[in-house]
Amino acid sequence: MTRKTICFFNGNKAWGGGEKWNYDFARLMRDRGHRVLAVCNRPSELGDRLEREQGIPVLRMRLGNLSFLNPAKQYRLKKFFHENKVDTLVTALPADLKLGGMAARSAGVSDIIFRRGIAVPTRNTALNRYLFGTVITKLICNSEETLRQVLKNNPSMIPRERAYVLYNGFDVAAFDALPADPLVQRRGNETIIGNAARLTAQKGHALLLEAAAELKSRGHDFRLLIAGSGELEDELKRRSRELSVDDHVDFLGFTENIKGFHASLDIFVLPSLWEALGTPWLKP
Repeated sequence: MTRKTICFFNGNKAWGGGEKWNYDFARLMRDRGHRVLAVCNRPSELGDRLEREQGIPVLRMRLGNLSFLNPAKQYRLKKFFHENKVDTLVTALPADLKLGGMAARSAGVSDIIFRRGIAVPTRNTALNRYLFGTVITKLICNSEETLRQVLKNNPSMIPRERAYVLYNGFDVAAFDALPADPLVQRRGNETIIGNAARLTAQKGHALLLEAAAELKSRGHDFRLLIAGSGELEDELKRRSRELSVDDHVDFLGFTENIKGFHASLDIFVLPSLWEALGTPWLKP
C-alpha cells in the first residue's frame, strides 16, 4: 500500500452527517497507515473531536462563504499543503471547495475530492464550471439522488467517470453494544416525540414546532425532545415561546448518547425539507 498524506477540509461549525463522515474517514485512513491532516473552522465540533485524536494534526481557521476571496487565507493554505506534501484533499462544503480546492490546486495537490452529501442542484455558474472541470479530480456523493441533483443543471459539469456514489457506512455491532437506558424519563402518561438533527433550516424544525402547537391545541399530553445544535438554536427557542409550546418542548443541545435518546421516544419525527440519505438517528 502506498502511504499517502490526506487532508480533510470541513468548514462547518456544527456537527452533522457530513462531519461524522469526515471524522470516521479521517480515523479510518489514519488507522490504515496513511498520514492524516485536517483543516477545520474555529469554532468547530469536528475540529474539537479531531484534536482529541492521536496522530491527526488540525489547522484551525476562521472560515466563511467568502473566505476564498481572502488572499492571506489562500496563501496560508497553499503553504500548509505544500509544506506537508499533501497528496489528497477531501473537501466537504462548496465554500471549502472554493478556498481549499483552489489553494490545493495552486500547491500542486494531485487529488482534490469534493464529497457532496446534500441533494440540492449545483448552480451552473462560470465559477462552478471551473471548479468541477478544472479543480476537482473526483466527486463523491452519498446517494444516486445526490449525484443526480449535483448535475441537474449541467450534466456535463464533471465527466461521469470521475463521479462516484459512496453510501454512508454504519457500524451496527458497535451501535448494538451501546447501553440503551432512556436519556429522558417519562412524566405520567405523556407521549414522547423526538428529533435529532443539526439546527439548521434544511432540517425543518420550524414545522415541527408548528405541529407541536397543533397537538397542544387539541389537548394531547406530549413532550417534544429536540437533540442537536446549530445556528438556528436561539431562533427556534424564541419560536417555541411565540407558539406557547415551550412548556412541551425540551431543547437538549448536542447529544452524545443518541441510543439513549431514541430509547426515550415513542415517536421519532424527521421533518427535513430535503435529505440525500436521511440518517440523523445514527449520528452519535
